[in-house]
Amino acid sequence: MELEIGKLYRNRTLKYLVPALNFYGPTLKTKFGLIQWLAVGVHDKLIDGSYLEGQQNLFILVDKFVRPDSYQNFIDWIAYQPFFVTTYQVQEERFTMLVIAFPYQLADAFDKFKQGKYSKMYSEEEIRNFFGEKPEARKVLKRYNEAKYEFTVLVKKTYGTDLVEEDFKKEVFEYDLPPVPKEEIFNY
Repeated sequence: MELEIGKLYRNRTLKYLVPALNFYGPTLKTKFGLIQWLAVGVHDKLIDGSYLEGQQNLFILVDKFVRPDSYQNFIDWIAYQPFFVTTYQVQEERFTMLVIAFPYQLADAFDKFKQGKYSKMYSEEEIRNFFGEKPEARKVLKRYNEAKYEFTVLVKKTYGTDLVEEDFKKEVFEYDLPPVPKEEIFNY
């Protein structure tokens, strides 16, 4: 992950997993809006060998120097929430890693994400509830033709390969590339 202070790093974790945090209710979403996120991932190599390894958590890198009072209020609030796992300092004093448990009721979605099986992650109702404001993700999750076209453009740009309609008859493709570890895992 190449991070920039003040800019949210856009990856597939942000696109496909973070909206599932709506499962925890609107208060979390409102409170998240008060702090400065830099990136989100599914793991941090720094915690390899710890009790956190192998759990289904989201790792959220936060800049605590942006709106410090809001940051502290958020930390004071989230520490008492059942989905809170831990926080820890990262490299510089200004960054905190916030670890939140992915909803265990959606554990299969987390596994399917790691396999790149986006269209198998959520039920119709979950897509409606979690992705109402995220049309880009919905197109992939529901396998819309528009996403199929965008996927063929992405494959051409990334690999220099043209996919044609016949390719989609031979193999079932998801309409986005699988997660790339260096983009979804901190300190990879």
